[in-house]
Amino acid sequence: MASRSIAILVAIAILFPLTAMATNHQVSIVDFAFSPNNLTVDQGDTVTWTNKGRFPHTTTSGVNGKPDGLWDTKHLARGESFSYVFSQPGTYHYFCRPHHGLGMKGVVVVTHR
Repeated sequence: MASRSIAILVAIAILFPLTAMATNHQVSIVDFAFSPNNLTVDQGDTVTWTNKGRFPHTTTSGVNGKPDGLWDTKHLARGESFSYVFSQPGTYHYFCRPHHGLGMKGVVVVTHR
C-alpha cells in the first residue's frame, strides 16, 4: 500500500510541474494584423487571440490560405476570443481566412518544456 502511494505521489510530482508552469499568451487582432504575429511559447502553453479591431476575423491554422485542420474559428467579432493549447513542439502557421490575401498571418513556435 505504501509503495503504491509513493508511486502515485512521484507521478503527480512529475506531471504537475508541466501544467503548473503553463502560460497564457495573448495575441491581439487589430484591423488587418495579428500582434504579435510571431510568437515563441513552451509546450503546454495556451495562446489566446482576441479581436480588438472593427472587422470580423478568424484564426485558422495552415499556410497560404489553406487550412490544415488543427483549428479554425468562426468569424470573431470585436471583443471575442479564441484559445488553443499547444501540446506538441513544432512550428504552427495560421492566417485569417477572409484576409490572408492581405498578408494577415502569423506563426507560433512551440519549444519543449
